[in-house]
Amino acid sequence: MPGGTILFDVKCSQRLAPEIEAAGGVPLMYKTGHSLIKAKMKEINSPLGGEMSGHIFFKERWYGFDDGTYAGARLLEIVSRVPDAGVLLNGLPTSFSTPELNVACREGEPPMVVEALVKAAAFPAPAKVSTIDGLRVDWPDGFGLIRASNTTPVLVLRFEGHTQQALERIEADMLALLLQRQAGRQLCLQRRIDRQVQVRSAGPPQASTAPSGGSALHEVKSVGATDLSAGPPQASTAPPGGSVLHEVKSVGAKKILLVKLSSLGDVVHSLPVVQDIHAALPGAQIDWVVEKSFSSLLARNPGLHCIIPCRNPPLAQVAPGLGHPQRVARFQGAAAAGKL
Repeated sequence: MPGGTILFDVKCSQRLAPEIEAAGGVPLMYKTGHSLIKAKMKEINSPLGGEMSGHIFFKERWYGFDDGTYAGARLLEIVSRVPDAGVLLNGLPTSFSTPELNVACREGEPPMVVEALVKAAAFPAPAKVSTIDGLRVDWPDGFGLIRASNTTPVLVLRFEGHTQQALERIEADMLALLLQRQAGRQLCLQRRIDRQVQVRSAGPPQASTAPSGGSALHEVKSVGATDLSAGPPQASTAPPGGSVLHEVKSVGAKKILLVKLSSLGDVVHSLPVVQDIHAALPGAQIDWVVEKSFSSLLARNPGLHCIIPCRNPPLAQVAPGLGHPQRVARFQGAAAAGKL
């Protein structure tokens, strides 16, 4: 329907609006949520709407609700009109992008964090800021999005660039804003989701004799590595509300290895840990083993001694008897990179 308003959600590609205009439609970006899209379509009499999640709503020749079978049939109808479907599909514009990234939070935290980010957003031209649903910033070569999920206590992040370099720049700029804000910092400090602080001490690792649920301090002394992902250990003497770094400080560690490889959420949560370590242990040497694609983000942090980029190894490489499987896999990744 030429001239019709075509609705899409804030997570959709920046490439979409120009394609809608080229086809004679009027693009309109709106809030994420299939019920919200459906209601808005009814309000403005839109013939077509869709979300990045895959909900496609046809009102033209259908009933205006999301129907996967019907959407598939319409796609088949389109590709049947050309002799080579591959040529048609491969001719669509592409970008470098992340999937939808979820950063887990405490209940009620995401809207407060997003509100603080919206107030703090001050991106110079040619950036264009949209606050219809969270914070979306569009540049000529891509966009970044941070919003609160409608259904679960997570921050939803998505980044896209016309080139790999643009994607990395946009991702770094948006995450820098998140980490600079007090609300974002508090989120990172309070959440201990999959936070693994690895502490290297002198001497080869030995089998731990710590009892089940024993203190992380005991494990530091016995095997030279501790997993603090669950927060202060049960036997910790840290004061109420104290930092998870209490155990690290208590043994006077000077060489610390942060191992955060495959999750953007891990990296976001862990960046403030570097500041905390320096505050607690001035002069500590901090190395970070990280997935290669995140190394440019860490390069902005002056508190790191060494950034070790590598790839996550398959779990089949995990050696037996060295503790938590994920921890071992990540150490194996660093070893494979020839850095440990």
